[in-house]
Amino acid sequence: MQKLVRNTITVISILVLTSVILTGCGSSRHSVSNRRGGSAVSSSQKVEISASLAPQSRSLLKEVDGWLGTPYKYGGNDRNGIDCSALMLRVYNDALNIKLPRNSRAQSDYCTPIGRNELIPGDLVFFATTKGSSKVSHVGMYIGDGRMVHSSASRGVIVSDLSADYYTRTFAGAGRVEPYHAMIKKSGKRKDKPAKETAPVDAPPLPPADNPDALPFTLEPVASLPSKPEGKPRSQSTPTDQPAMTVPATVTASAAPEMSAELARRQVLDEIIEQKIDSIVAN
Repeated sequence: MQKLVRNTITVISILVLTSVILTGCGSSRHSVSNRRGGSAVSSSQKVEISASLAPQSRSLLKEVDGWLGTPYKYGGNDRNGIDCSALMLRVYNDALNIKLPRNSRAQSDYCTPIGRNELIPGDLVFFATTKGSSKVSHVGMYIGDGRMVHSSASRGVIVSDLSADYYTRTFAGAGRVEPYHAMIKKSGKRKDKPAKETAPVDAPPLPPADNPDALPFTLEPVASLPSKPEGKPRSQSTPTDQPAMTVPATVTASAAPEMSAELARRQVLDEIIEQKIDSIVAN
């Protein structure tokens, strides 16, 4: 009976351990603790958030920045301790309400593969840290300038340089979360065009309050009308096929002076001005 109990406890322990392994950063608990060559800890433990980034990118970086300093805990997913894949899951969920798989290998399969030169802040970077295996076992978030935030097994949530020897050697690929990129693309199309400004139209002046019948402008009387300049007499030719007209003896036969186009225009304008003034005064 005691042997059966011991065997049962052993099986349960194995199942619990297997469950933890499947939900952690990968198949090896010591996925990032064995660093070789170069420093895996960035000299600046600060996430720079540029104002030129899309709002969604700034939200991700602000969220992941808030996790810096959190201790590492294999299988953990809160402020008391968190592993690498849980960190990515929490950051995406809390910042953008995007659900990622729990395991780093499943997150790699979930993402669209991209090259290192295509990375933008918020994209994920994957590593095969288990010795003798090429399978993904660790994940971090790219934050720009060749750096990433991840949960290190020995140091907790830190900023690391991707150029460090350890991460260069174990780099297994990069990927983008498509719903995140779709948000960026959609927000980029929502830029409202500035409204077209129209020149203000001046309203006619109002009459003074003490004299509402007064005209809103001042009439200037015309002192004198322009005199008509002397023009050259128009030469008239009598058609040969029509009889010549006889001018009565009491009328002096003289041709009217020719009016220039400029003079005719001025006379028309003067008449229009006089008509407008008479109309305004009459009203």
